[in-house]
Amino acid sequence: MSDPSRAARRPHLEDECTAPLDAFARFTEASSHTTDALSLARLARDVLRTVLGEVHVVYYELHQDRWQGLIFTEGMDETFVQTARQGFPSNAPGFQKPFQVHQVVFFDSWDAGREGLENTDMYRAGAMYPYSHHGVPRRLLTIGVLNQDRWTDRERGVFRAVGRSLELAFERARLQATRDPHTRQLADQAAALEAFTAFTELVATETDILRVSRKAYEVMDARFVEYSSAYYELHDGFWKALTWKNLTAEQVSMLRTGLPEAVPSFAQAVHTRQPVFIDGWDATREGIENTDVFGQACIYPLLVGDEVRGLFTVGLRVGEQWQERDRGLMRALGRSLTLALERTEQARRLEQERAAVEQRNKALEAFEDLSRDLSLETDPYVLVQRAQEIVLRWLPDGVATYYELDGRVFRLKSLTGSLRNPELQQMLEAGLPYESAGNLRFPFETREAYYQQHYDQTTDDLARVVGHIQASAALPVLVAGEVHGIFGIGLFSTAAAWSAVDRALLETASRSLGLALERAQSVAQLEAKNAEVQARNQVLSAFEEWTRDLALSTDPDALIQQAQAQLYELLPIQATVYYEREGELWFVRSMLGGYGSDGRKRAHEAGLPHEQTGNLRVPFETGEVLYLDPYDLATDGLEKHMTHVTATAMLPLRESGRVRGILSVALFGGAEWTATDRAVIETMGRSLELALDRASKTAQLEQERAQLTLRTASLAAANEELEAFAYSVSHDLRTPVRHIAGFNELLRKSFGGTLDPKAARYLTVVDEAAQRMNALIDAMLDLSRTSRLPLRLGPVDLGALVQQVRLEFDPDLLGREVRWEVQALPLVMGDHDMLRQVMLNLLSNALKYSGTRDVSVIRVWAEERAGETAVFVADNGVGFDARYADKLFAVFQRLHRQEEFEGVGWDSRMCAGSCSGTGARCSRRATLVGSNVRVHAPDHAMKGA
Repeated sequence: MSDPSRAARRPHLEDECTAPLDAFARFTEASSHTTDALSLARLARDVLRTVLGEVHVVYYELHQDRWQGLIFTEGMDETFVQTARQGFPSNAPGFQKPFQVHQVVFFDSWDAGREGLENTDMYRAGAMYPYSHHGVPRRLLTIGVLNQDRWTDRERGVFRAVGRSLELAFERARLQATRDPHTRQLADQAAALEAFTAFTELVATETDILRVSRKAYEVMDARFVEYSSAYYELHDGFWKALTWKNLTAEQVSMLRTGLPEAVPSFAQAVHTRQPVFIDGWDATREGIENTDVFGQACIYPLLVGDEVRGLFTVGLRVGEQWQERDRGLMRALGRSLTLALERTEQARRLEQERAAVEQRNKALEAFEDLSRDLSLETDPYVLVQRAQEIVLRWLPDGVATYYELDGRVFRLKSLTGSLRNPELQQMLEAGLPYESAGNLRFPFETREAYYQQHYDQTTDDLARVVGHIQASAALPVLVAGEVHGIFGIGLFSTAAAWSAVDRALLETASRSLGLALERAQSVAQLEAKNAEVQARNQVLSAFEEWTRDLALSTDPDALIQQAQAQLYELLPIQATVYYEREGELWFVRSMLGGYGSDGRKRAHEAGLPHEQTGNLRVPFETGEVLYLDPYDLATDGLEKHMTHVTATAMLPLRESGRVRGILSVALFGGAEWTATDRAVIETMGRSLELALDRASKTAQLEQERAQLTLRTASLAAANEELEAFAYSVSHDLRTPVRHIAGFNELLRKSFGGTLDPKAARYLTVVDEAAQRMNALIDAMLDLSRTSRLPLRLGPVDLGALVQQVRLEFDPDLLGREVRWEVQALPLVMGDHDMLRQVMLNLLSNALKYSGTRDVSVIRVWAEERAGETAVFVADNGVGFDARYADKLFAVFQRLHRQEEFEGVGWDSRMCAGSCSGTGARCSRRATLVGSNVRVHAPDHAMKGA
């Protein structure tokens, strides 16, 4: 029976044996057709990689006492590759051992320091196969193992076999070259052609100029035995090598540092834009150290358009002059490198265009985000911060600031990102003076964006703390055509700072922010107006209700308390206090809310000194409302008790021209009084003043009304008594007078014709006296009757009334010359009969007392005066003595003798009585010639309707 485990392992063992055999077969087949040492080394490298797996294979050749690496396994450490290309010293212990023992050497537990080979400490085991010619070391095949410390027998056998096969191939190639120079030349040409073909294929697709330059070295490997080559680009005025081949460590260090532009051969190539071939290199003339080993050199300028973008150089250590074939090779390599460089430039431009398109797309996305976010927000500084966040998403290596001008100082209002310097942040938060902040002042004054590709640290007088800021931009943010603020960006790197897309983004952001701020400002103003309208409507509703309450209340204390309640409801206040002054102290008379502190309460209860309490003294002396927002703690001398008070308003309440008290309102922790708050406070104050004044006048009127009622009652009683007396007297006197007159008539008849003249005169005197007595009695009855008649008010045309009275006098004026001067008289409200009686009495007296004149002149006119209408009746009669003017309107008083003018002295009194019934009054001005009587009627009694 067979062993199942052996059967299971058989396929695996077959694979392990088959793969090496196949690899050796391919190596043997290829090496039989190849005589190029480098090609043979590559084949050996590939076989070892196939058979042994993850190992590093390097092929070296000895040049001028240095082992230079020429063939490497792909993916090796770049530092080691560079070191190997520059070459290891020929006396390195690790490289000497295989030539000393003349056979392959295996190193278990590799020690890089002991073997004298730097940058090889990553290997754990190694092996070297030497190749000599007549005892002289020429080549070396090495292998490094990364994952184990010791070699297995199988691995040793594989390396010996490959090394031996390569040795045989080298020997066959040497013999073939010795036997047939022509054949060797053809082989060399074939190798060179193969390398150039591979190079051409790479150039057709590759855009990395550095990789193409390395591929060019492989072409030159097939052509030149001992050469050095490098590819340069110009940086900061120096030609610096980016790739190189077969250079010493000293040369690499020098070329990486850079060669001056003035190197003669380099300058000639740049100037002529043609390759420069030099036969007989002179290191001293060229000014390049460590290059005296070269005999020939070529400097090939690589152009993109008309601009030299790079230099490709080759130095040969053998030969005295350039062969035409070699010149052609260099021209072909140069043209290919130029094409690769142009393709690289095109690829770079395409990448830039693609990046620009991507940037534009990102910018459009950022603009879209910015527009959407700015349209949804109304808080100004939230808008600013959102704009900053979107800009920094685009420019991540930066910081965004936003400033507004406060007087002559730029204040930092918003910061997004880190300033990377606490001292700088502290200085910005403290504010930047306008004169020294040039980076902000320039856009503020010019209204244009200000970009600094390289930030000038002296611009803002902050050189000590802004060394890390490399570029800056400052843009004005315009609101309603005016600079509202400055939007700033600082970058910590100058890489591609302020491209066209960057500027478009920043300027669009600043414009969008300005529009958003303007919209937010309009919304805020609209909201404030709406709030003000609502507040005013609320105030009007409250005032309407309060006005109704005021109409029902006349108690000053109740009115003040109602006003305090309204203020407490309409405003966000915490206290309202009403003070009144007693001597030099102010005391609380009414309060709503709290004191806020025990100390303030005790001070108020003790009374506040007038001189020390400015919040009460100032409005008391000025009569104007006093607002303190913020409240000044030193105002009232109560600093430690008033720290919770943030704003106050003090309203002086005036009454009859003097301040009766102070109504105060206070905020504990509020911000300030708004325009609506002030309107409410002042309107409430004026309304309360009017209510208090009305209450005061109402109280005064009530007092006067009470006194008038008492006086009216007294006068009414007196009038009733007088009327009763007059009525009684008039009736009681009429009977004796009638008896006297009757008996006097009987006496006259009894005596008949015997009555002597003297007795007749006596009887006549008695008759006349009785007639006067009857007239007096009739007058008393008329007076009594007049005072009892009710008023019948209505419109009265004084002009027509006077004309009617004149017509009544015409029969009595026959034989007299009377000139009437009656002006236009008004239409008045009054009792027609009483006014007729007044005018009848006045005109009758005027005609009677001017009867002594040849021509009687009677003047009647009216005058509008403050609160009344005055009607004048004047004549050119005898007048009267001013000393007796007080008797003019008294009952039964005469200012002239009976013999001069008839009558009983009753007309003037009747006139006065009739006027008093309508609320009017009569007066008379004394003159030596004529008289002037005036009737003064109040507007409500006689003013035209």
